[in-house]
Amino acid sequence: MQNPDKHDVDYFAEIKEETHVEGENMRDVWGAIKPLISPTIVLTMQLALFAAVFLNIAVARQIIGILYLTFLPGFVILKLLNVDELDMIGRALFSIGFSIAFLMLLGLFVNEFGPFAGTESLLMKLAKKGKNRQKMHGRLRELSLKAWDSILSGTENPLIEMIKQDRIIGKMLSSEEIEDLLSPTTYIGDAPERCELFIERILEPVLDKYKHKVGKEEEATF
Repeated sequence: MQNPDKHDVDYFAEIKEETHVEGENMRDVWGAIKPLISPTIVLTMQLALFAAVFLNIAVARQIIGILYLTFLPGFVILKLLNVDELDMIGRALFSIGFSIAFLMLLGLFVNEFGPFAGTESLLMKLAKKGKNRQKMHGRLRELSLKAWDSILSGTENPLIEMIKQDRIIGKMLSSEEIEDLLSPTTYIGDAPERCELFIERILEPVLDKYKHKVGKEEEATF
């Protein structure tokens, strides 16, 4: 077996060194780019959602909104937890799972604590009916503190019932008015109409197109 001469050894050593340097350079470039990927994804989705909402792009608004809510919250949670060992598919699945859990938890908090946010509208309604704003503010504050103490003791939020039974506010407003003013559903705008529009224009045509396959069971073939 012929031994390589010194020139060949030097040549291969030079190639190895250049490859090592290029690899180090690539790692340096990736190390500089990697921290920018997550903020870029978040900013891009945020700008896309803002554009779709403010420009009122019918289809894009619903689609981007769904993608935004089912992916971005979980993606941000993963970054806060500093989970870096997941691959792309695992990161996507965990992002969706965390997003759904976050939205469910957010809904729970809104239903439980939403009435506190509605007391401002209730105060304005009482002021329009001629009641002293400052006195009504103090009255609502007192009821809110009592309701908060009840929540801390482990019971459901009793604020709505307490306001209905209040000797002053209960006489000025009907039970229906109080429930409407304190209900979180009063402050969701035209979201229900837009959801129905999305189902009618986007979802139903797809379901109609593939209705012959919906619910049909087939054996997998390989």
